[in-house]
Amino acid sequence: MIRLYTLAALTFLFGLLPTSVPAQQLTTTASLITGHIPHDKLTGMKNTTRTLIRLLQENLTSDAPAPIWHGEYIAGRSSSHSLLSFGAQCSYYSSGTSTGSGKTAELLLLANDLSPLLGHYIVNGKEYGTIKATITHRNGGLYFELPHPEPSEPTEPSGQPGPLSTSFWLIAADSNRLPYTPITRREYLLEIRQQLISDTLNIVTEWRKKIIVRPAAQQEAEKQRELQQLKTLYAGADLAARTNIYLQNFTTDEAYLGQYLNTATFLQRTALRLIDSLLHTSAADLNRPAYLREQAPLFHGFANNLPGALLLVKLNPASTNPYLSEEIPQFFLLGWRFDPADPLAADLDRRLHDNLDGGKLREMLGK
Repeated sequence: MIRLYTLAALTFLFGLLPTSVPAQQLTTTASLITGHIPHDKLTGMKNTTRTLIRLLQENLTSDAPAPIWHGEYIAGRSSSHSLLSFGAQCSYYSSGTSTGSGKTAELLLLANDLSPLLGHYIVNGKEYGTIKATITHRNGGLYFELPHPEPSEPTEPSGQPGPLSTSFWLIAADSNRLPYTPITRREYLLEIRQQLISDTLNIVTEWRKKIIVRPAAQQEAEKQRELQQLKTLYAGADLAARTNIYLQNFTTDEAYLGQYLNTATFLQRTALRLIDSLLHTSAADLNRPAYLREQAPLFHGFANNLPGALLLVKLNPASTNPYLSEEIPQFFLLGWRFDPADPLAADLDRRLHDNLDGGKLREMLGK
C-alpha cells in the first residue's frame, strides 16, 4: 500500500489534468478515490477540498486560464502519517492546446501528508526523511524553496521551457509542533559511526577470507628454505647483498594482511576519526540540525552552508491529535511548480506569494 500511495503522490504532483475556464468559475473533474472510504468521511474530505480550492482560486484570480481541479482521496494511511490523505491538483496549461504546449504552472493541495516534500536517507539501516530546500517563514506558514536545477542545455528561443521552480508551503496548527522534527548532529553522528564500524568489520572479514594467515612455524620454515636456496646459488658479497634484500622485503602473512586492511579501510577510519572529534564538540553544536550532502556511505562533514544541502528529519507523531477522526485535516501542504521564464506563470507566482493567507488555511485544521 505504501508503494501504491507513493506512486499516487508522484502522479498527484506531476501528472496533472488541466483545461481552460473563466477565472471566477470553480470547475472540477471526477475525483480519484483509491480504496474504500466510508461515505461520511469521504464527504468531509471532499468538503474540505472544495473550500481549499475556493480559497486558492480567489488568491490567484488573474488573466490566466483557470484550471479544472482534480481531487484525489486515498483510503490507506498516508505514507508519512497515520491519517487519511486527500487533496486536489491542477494545471494552468492544457497539453492539448497549442498555446499551452511545453509550459508548466501546477498546484498541489494535500492534507495530512508530507510525502511530496520529503526525500529518503538511510543511515545504519534506519530510514529518515530529507528536505532539500531553503526554509523560511512566508504567508503564515513554513516556506520551502527547492534549489533550481541547472538546465541540461540552453533554453531555445523557440519557447522551450527552462528549469522549473518548485516550492511548498506547510501550514500546521502549531508552529512549535511540526509534522517533522530535525535530526540533531549528535543523533546522526552516533548512527553513522555505528554504520562505519559495521562497514569496517565487514571489510576486514572479507579480506580475512581472501588472505590466509599460516601458522608462524610454517612461515618460518618457508623463510629458511628461501635463505638456503640463496646460499646454493650465490656466495660472498653477492650472497650477502641478496640475503639483505630478501630480509628487507620479507613480510609475514600477518603483516601482509594488515597492509591490505589498512588500505581497504582507510576511508572508513578517516571518517571515524572526524566523527569522534565532532562528538567532543559543545552540546550546542551537537544539538544543531544535521544538514548533509547527498547520500553517501561515508561522512565528510556537515553541509550547513552548502547549496542543496539535505536537512535530515524524522516524522513527529506528537504533532497530530490522536483524538480527532482520521479524515480531519491536521496540516496542509501546498506545492507550486512553474517556469519562471513564462510571463503568465510568473504572474501567477507573484499573486500566490502576495495573496496566500496561511491563517485562513490554519483555521480549517482540526475541523
